[in-house]
Amino acid sequence: MKGFLIFLAKILLFLIFFVLTTSSMKQKAATINEVAQLPSGYSYLKAKDFRLDTENPPLIKMLLAFPLHSLKELIFPVDGSGWKKSDKWKFGEDFLYQNRIKAEILLKRGRTVSVILAILLGILVAHWAKVFYGKWAGLFALLLYTFSPNILAHSRMASVDLGATFLILLALYTFWEMLMDPGSFTLIFAGLVLGLALLSKYTAAGLIILYLLYMFLHEQKDFYASERFVYLTGVILLAMVTLVFVYRLSNVRLYLEGLFQAIRNVGQGQANFLWGKYSYYGWRDYFLMAFLIKTPPVLFILIIVRVLMSKSITSRGKDYFLLFPILLLSVAASLSKRQTGLYNILPVYPLLYIWVSGIVKIKFPRKLLGVAVYLFLAGGYAFSSLRIHPHYLAYFNFLCGGPDKGYKYLVGANLDWGQDLRFLAEYIESHRVDSVILSYFGAASPEYYGINYQNLGTSNFSGRRRSRVAPLSPKKEILALSATNLQAVHFSQKDIFSWLRYDKPEAKLGYSIFIYDITTNAQAHSWIGHTYLSYNRYEEAVREGKRMVEISPKEDTGYLFLGKVYEEMGEIDRACGEYIKALKINPRAFIARGRLKALGRETEVPEK
Repeated sequence: MKGFLIFLAKILLFLIFFVLTTSSMKQKAATINEVAQLPSGYSYLKAKDFRLDTENPPLIKMLLAFPLHSLKELIFPVDGSGWKKSDKWKFGEDFLYQNRIKAEILLKRGRTVSVILAILLGILVAHWAKVFYGKWAGLFALLLYTFSPNILAHSRMASVDLGATFLILLALYTFWEMLMDPGSFTLIFAGLVLGLALLSKYTAAGLIILYLLYMFLHEQKDFYASERFVYLTGVILLAMVTLVFVYRLSNVRLYLEGLFQAIRNVGQGQANFLWGKYSYYGWRDYFLMAFLIKTPPVLFILIIVRVLMSKSITSRGKDYFLLFPILLLSVAASLSKRQTGLYNILPVYPLLYIWVSGIVKIKFPRKLLGVAVYLFLAGGYAFSSLRIHPHYLAYFNFLCGGPDKGYKYLVGANLDWGQDLRFLAEYIESHRVDSVILSYFGAASPEYYGINYQNLGTSNFSGRRRSRVAPLSPKKEILALSATNLQAVHFSQKDIFSWLRYDKPEAKLGYSIFIYDITTNAQAHSWIGHTYLSYNRYEEAVREGKRMVEISPKEDTGYLFLGKVYEEMGEIDRACGEYIKALKINPRAFIARGRLKALGRETEVPEK
């Protein structure tokens, strides 16, 4: 009877997981990786050409794109510059947003595959925990997995990370099975799965090192002479055969080139942000800090209890097998200079859930007390995840102030991956906004969602961002700013938006896009205008100066700014005209008086 109840509880958890992921994915725009990876996967299937997105192997991308293969009206933009120049961003934008089939349909199909892979991973987590620690452990591990905000965030994306995590864990499990029961069946199964894992993500190549290290530490003196080493050699050789079979012999060099490029990327670094600091080469504690603030605190309690009570759980060999890859992956990630997000250590979470689930073997003095404790912890854990639905990527725990304060600590793929563009479109419509100044970090297309905007440093992956000057005299004007851009991670001037960091926004869309009402805020237009001017974008700078004058016509600041802009543009007559207007309003405007004299227009200076 207990077994049947546990089975029903697992079915319920899978249903909850399915509802949470599918309802979340319907509300989100494409993330940066989705724009590159889903269209690239389709190109592999359609053209059998691997030229696009060589940062990751093709397998998961092909699986994600497989449901698109049946869409007869789908256009494959082979004539576009994205395909011809092997530009994954340009090709991705053409494919998603210039097609006959809506981007929402394409994303939904790709994301559904990711959800299926996530459910398979959940089945693996539950089974593995059951094998190691018993039936109740399997249920408990699945509960932790179901309500994990980081798993939910990546399960709804049509990107490689969740699928790669599934294959990496499956490879580890089949490796364990081979160690426990060496034989032809376990060897073949472990070899095939390792090969598939290698085809999912280049970081999976670290599994070979992990296998060898584990075997060396486990077998010690008899390492090379042991039967298990012979089987491990067979597993690795079979994995290589699987890789060659998928790539075909003539294309194996593409895999090797991608692998070596991934290794080079680890040492090259990338612009990053952590806790108010900037670095191009990362921090040793980056992933530790990310883990501490983006993980539900209940899991920390469970980890502490699990450590303290480990002696009462007689399964040290199994514990060691789970903790070894967690430690190895964490150390390797911390040594990397390319720290793009917590998704780089995503496999750590399901491994932790399996290990932590061993806590159910702890015996309480009273059975009801144990049940009450587990229910209380499970309820708190689930609540912390459900309360942020559907914005799982923006999850931050209360230790750092929750998702509302998350942007102060981490941005980019940890919070803001361009996923909330649809919410911006809905906000513009519902609040009757007629002028938008946008600084968007992402690869999705604002134009596709009907967002007409004046560009203020919007990321330009595809090279197709239109320059539009917003009209004057708007009834409602907003500044929409992505959290990553608010922290100026990819701007050379790190203080470019510092004037906004302590202002309270009118709204936070999905916690990743900040909305500021600047309809009557002359000071905001002054800052925006100076930003445009610093990048020699004179047309937009002039517009901002005119908005300053519209809002505060009896102040000289707008005229002074316009004079400066026109002067830099070489339009001296117009510049002098603005300086004269400033002096008429404020005869003490010494800057205007000084500029007129410097320009040789002393005779035009109005008397005091």
